[in-house]
Amino acid sequence: MFGKKKETVQETALDKKIREAFKVIHESRDNLESKVIDVIRRNGVVALYPEGADKAKAIIDAEQAKHYMINAIAQYDEAIRELDVVLAMEGERNITSEWFNHFFNSHEIVENVYYRHCMR
Repeated sequence: MFGKKKETVQETALDKKIREAFKVIHESRDNLESKVIDVIRRNGVVALYPEGADKAKAIIDAEQAKHYMINAIAQYDEAIRELDVVLAMEGERNITSEWFNHFFNSHEIVENVYYRHCMR
């Protein structure tokens, strides 16, 4: 009431780009993790069936899940590359000045998900 008015930090256009890049990475990472879990589950199902039509269908489903996982890896890797590009841009950064690329690479994510779901 009687003090000085606090100055609010304004978000710059570069801050917005960086925030959006982080959002895309988080979404891509979550998608990748779910695809890895799906591959683990579908491969486990293959081992349950005896030879026959059900096992053949399970194998096809597992291969399709692997394909989706590979696509998710590509999307995540592209999001990481895009973040690196945006972080290297010249310009004023008020909100994101201390932000950097601290994310795991896609291989580490796959290994960590596998470990969490299969090695416990």
